[in-house]
Amino acid sequence: MGEATGTGGRAGRTAADWILATVAGLVVFALAAALAQRDRALALSRAEADDWAVVNDLTVAVHIDLEAAVDAVAAAAATVNAGASPAPVSSAGLGPGAVLGRVQADRAPDGQVELTRADLRLPELVALLARATDSGQQASSTPIRVSAGLRAVLVAPLYHRGTDTTSVAGRRQGAAGWVVATLDLGAMAVPHLPEGAGAVLSVGDRSFVAAPGAPHADVGKPVDFHGYLVDIRAGALDAAPVGASTWLILGGGLVLAAAIAARVLVLRGRLHQQRTALDRGEAQARLIAEVAPVVQQSLDLADVLPAIAVQLRDHFGLAGIRLAIQGGPGGDVEVFGLGTRPSQPGVPVLVPPDSLDRGEVLALALQRGGRSIARLELLAGRDLHEEELRSLRVLTELVTAAVVNANLYASQQDAVRRLRDLDALKTVFLSTASHELRTPATAIGGFASLLEQRWDSFPETRRREMVERIAANARSLSAVVEDLLDFSLLDRREQPLPTTPTDLAATARGVVERLALLFSDHHLEVQVSPTPPVVGEHNALERVVTNLLTNAAKFSPSGTTVTVEVAPAEGGGRLVVSDQGPGVPEEDRARIFTRFYRGSGQAVVQTRGVGIGLSVVTELVARLGGHVVVDDAPGGGARFEVWLPAWGPSDGHLDGDVVAEEEVHRATTS
Repeated sequence: MGEATGTGGRAGRTAADWILATVAGLVVFALAAALAQRDRALALSRAEADDWAVVNDLTVAVHIDLEAAVDAVAAAAATVNAGASPAPVSSAGLGPGAVLGRVQADRAPDGQVELTRADLRLPELVALLARATDSGQQASSTPIRVSAGLRAVLVAPLYHRGTDTTSVAGRRQGAAGWVVATLDLGAMAVPHLPEGAGAVLSVGDRSFVAAPGAPHADVGKPVDFHGYLVDIRAGALDAAPVGASTWLILGGGLVLAAAIAARVLVLRGRLHQQRTALDRGEAQARLIAEVAPVVQQSLDLADVLPAIAVQLRDHFGLAGIRLAIQGGPGGDVEVFGLGTRPSQPGVPVLVPPDSLDRGEVLALALQRGGRSIARLELLAGRDLHEEELRSLRVLTELVTAAVVNANLYASQQDAVRRLRDLDALKTVFLSTASHELRTPATAIGGFASLLEQRWDSFPETRRREMVERIAANARSLSAVVEDLLDFSLLDRREQPLPTTPTDLAATARGVVERLALLFSDHHLEVQVSPTPPVVGEHNALERVVTNLLTNAAKFSPSGTTVTVEVAPAEGGGRLVVSDQGPGVPEEDRARIFTRFYRGSGQAVVQTRGVGIGLSVVTELVARLGGHVVVDDAPGGGARFEVWLPAWGPSDGHLDGDVVAEEEVHRATTS
């Protein structure tokens, strides 16, 4: 019984010893770990302090060198623009890593510039040079991979003497070239590093290694350089010594340390994600704030689109940007392109997807008032997440506003131009009409007064001659009055014509018979073939035929032939009036159907008219659903061809057209 008790007591003491040993070991481990941590922290603190000293000194030195490069570019540009130094600019006096030279307006670099002609065709450099020329100020780029390596680029514009630099157009016209500085930030930092230290200068994801070493990732400071941040990280940590006796104790706590480390990593990962999301949100808000004023700077898309596209490309890492304006039936018209063109066009969408992989194309339909006005096509150069795509959608609204503003401005300018042209034509019309009315009226009054006062004193032949002149001037006056009535008809173009099935051949034959006396000095040939009924209105078609025949008689010399041809045509009927006059020059054919336009040439000067007849023809034919074209006649002269659609079951007299019918009748039968 006692042996059993002793065995149980030893077992209990052994368990207690293990517990005490474990507790003691844990206490020792905790004390040793605390001491080791303290020693390690001190070592890290000393190393970090040394690294910060290197970073601070390097930050100040690099900042001074960068500002010196900026000042050197500005001074060189000012000297060349002032005409004080025609010789090429020199990089003498600048520190290592900076090369200063000149690039001609034709993209020809001098011997000092590190950039080659191939480099100067890079989209980043093309946009940089254009931005400097248009703004008249220095411009800089983030690091660009050129033939000489990774370089930051500074540009200042050069202009010919006497250039008007107050406008973008003037600066573009007078551009003479650029002063260009290329900066190797790594080489620039080398002289300022202590022996054995390493450094990395980075802009975004592009880094310049100043010297070999392993810079501490948490020791760094940014420098604001001409629109972007240069992140400077320097120094290399020495290995913090850990005692050999400590390693045995630390080994026992590896599992606990790993668990704690895992927890810390999880927390730090979440914090990093939140910090990254916050940084992205701030960057996107800043980008929107920067793009919005650009849209308001100009109503010309050529000024706005390049600046916006460069900002979008740099911020979202886009490989290509294309903007196409709605072009009507012929398809969209591309007005701007930057970077790589996609191999296949994207399908336009209104809302971007939740994500976009690298190499994928996103085509956004830009709409205003429920109507598509343009298509913005983006080629992703990296993976884009949902938040970036949402902000990109907001930015496309600014692009939409720029396109709408440009379209409104262009339409207003076109309206002003058309109103100015119309006002000038009306002035010519009033002047011509007053002259055409006054001349025959004066002649009629003069001859009538002579006959009234001296009838008996004139012989019969003299009286007959005066009566013939009165009749001729009366006909001329009647023609002018008909033109004025035609002008009144044109001003009522919104009123529809009451169409009926019309025999085009019979109408043309009747007009020819009625006007036969006007062609006593011409040979009149009529070639009429049976045609199906066409969409017409009797008075309107008579006016069309009358105007074409009187126009042919007016401009054809005596003894020549005027031909009238009526024949069936595809889908309707065709009326052709040809003469043997001087014809219509190519440059006048697009305008002879407009109001008050009389063309040019000796034949026009020698004839009377106010420029209404042909505009009435094209207006009436258009209201009937047809069209008019002018060409050269086979035997010389002009050939006017009128096509009218055939009458169909769906055609008919429109209710409420009585007023329009009376207007046409008054305007065509005076």
